[in-house]
Amino acid sequence: MARAGAAFFALPQLHPSDTPDVVDAVHVMQRILMQRPAFKQYRRWGEEEEGGSPAS
Repeated sequence: MARAGAAFFALPQLHPSDTPDVVDAVHVMQRILMQRPAFKQYRRWGEEEEGGSPAS
């Protein structure tokens, strides 16, 4: 995501309002991607408490 954001900002600016929109979009994607490992770990902990097998 950092590379995608950097690539966008290396382009010529077409409109000033694009900047905050792209910054917000990059942050949203980073948050979503970073949640995935945490979500998997929470599922594993829940299944361990219930006596089930860990999620793959």
